[in-house]
Amino acid sequence: MSESKKVIVIGAGWAGLGATSHLAEQGYDVTLLEAAPYPGGLVAGWKTAGGKSVEGGIHGFWYPYRNIFSKVKQLKLDPFTRFTRSSQYSPAGLELESPIFQNLLRFPSLFGLFIFI
Repeated sequence: MSESKKVIVIGAGWAGLGATSHLAEQGYDVTLLEAAPYPGGLVAGWKTAGGKSVEGGIHGFWYPYRNIFSKVKQLKLDPFTRFTRSSQYSPAGLELESPIFQNLLRFPSLFGLFIFI
């Protein structure tokens, strides 16, 4: 009788979710622990009572991050917020707002930047 090895992964951010998925695929008996009431770590988001979207940390998921996008697809998740504008706030209020070009044609970095300026 072969018993699978047991592993505990602490934290359900990207690293914890990826590690849990990989270990489970390898046949380990994995328990994932998360202190927050939701997975995602610093990339998790929520809505305020006033309906504003808030994210837990500064982050970006650029299209070259194929490992993240393939893991999301494999796990059949849809975790990304469909923002059309990015806003930065400080205690003084709204400081900066800029458009997000995710649905437009993709060009190499510097060339693409000059196309949309």
